[in-house]
Amino acid sequence: NYGPYVINASNDAILWYGGDIGNTYAMGMVDLDRDGIRDEVVVGDSDGDIHAYDNDGTNFYSGKVVGDYGYFYDIGVGDLDGDGYENDFVVSDYTDVIYAYNGSTTMGGTTLLWSYNMGDDKVRTNANILIADVDDAPGSEVIVGSTDNYLYVLNSTGSLIWKFDALADIGYGSWGDTPA
Repeated sequence: NYGPYVINASNDAILWYGGDIGNTYAMGMVDLDRDGIRDEVVVGDSDGDIHAYDNDGTNFYSGKVVGDYGYFYDIGVGDLDGDGYENDFVVSDYTDVIYAYNGSTTMGGTTLLWSYNMGDDKVRTNANILIADVDDAPGSEVIVGSTDNYLYVLNSTGSLIWKFDALADIGYGSWGDTPA
C-alpha cells in the first residue's frame, strides 16, 4: 500500500497507517495544533496534494492547499512567522517553485505565507529543504539545495539572502529533519 506509515522504532510495530494516498515523496513532523510538540505529520504526494495527520493517524485534511502542481520532493518544517510554533512548512514541487505555508489543523486554516520561483529546473530535481537559523539574526532561514550546484538561503519572508556555489550537484539525497 502507498501512504504514510508511522512505526515505533523500539519494536518495529506499526502505530498507524494513513491510508492509500498514492506515492508519497515528502514527509515532515510539524506542530499543527500549536501545543508546542511536533507530533503531527504533513505528507506531500505525487499528485501535489498535502495530507495532514494527527499523532494518532486521524486525517485533518487532504488536498491542494494552493495552486496546481506536481509531486513534492521535500518538506522543511520550522517557525517562519515568529509565533513560537514549528507549524510552518516549506515544500518543493515540480514547477521550480518553493511554497511556504503556515500550517493548521484545517485546510482552510493553512495559508500560503509566500512562494519563491527558483527558475529553470533548479527545484524540479531538488530533494533538500531545511528551516534553521543560520545567521543568528531574529527569524529562521530556508536553505534549499539545488541541481544547479548552488545552495540558496532565503529569509523567513521568502527573499533571497545569498547563494553559494558548491561546485557540485546538491539537489539529491536528503538532509534530514529531526524534531526537537
